[in-house]
Amino acid sequence: MPNKRSPKIKFKDDEKLKNINPETMKLWNKYRVDMSLRELSEKTIAGYENDFEHFLIFVYDNFDNKCVTDMDEDDITEFLFFCKSSGNNSRRIKRRMSSISAFYKFLRKKKIISENPLEFIGRPKKDLDVVNPIFLTQEQVDLMREKLAAHGNLDLQLYAMLSLSTMARVNAISVR
Repeated sequence: MPNKRSPKIKFKDDEKLKNINPETMKLWNKYRVDMSLRELSEKTIAGYENDFEHFLIFVYDNFDNKCVTDMDEDDITEFLFFCKSSGNNSRRIKRRMSSISAFYKFLRKKKIISENPLEFIGRPKKDLDVVNPIFLTQEQVDLMREKLAAHGNLDLQLYAMLSLSTMARVNAISVR
């Protein structure tokens, strides 16, 4: 019996992102500039953006698109609970909390808010995964090699074989 992967939480919705509260977007864009000036890595910025976009879409769907400065710890806890009940593991929840907290710390440093609502939310203690590892069988690897060879893209073959041989995470292998 193959192992089951927890369901992916699909938030990305470009139409909703176009309609996010304008004040929230103004603050988010200021934070993007701040991240750039602090020379955070592209992967860190991309991770923060992904987490924050998920949060914004949740706010859009569940809190009438209110401004992030009007959110409290209960609202944010509801988002985190949704993520947890949808299958995010503890490490992923911590990462989401860290991304959102960093944004609120920025707002506090700029004296836009008086408190960071994430200071009142406890962090998960355990790093227990919801995801069960899935391993390819030799037959699946052979089939993948065959299909990649038929496709004729040497770069794709190289990335696939590097990924298999190193067992590296997708983000460690990907090129941005």
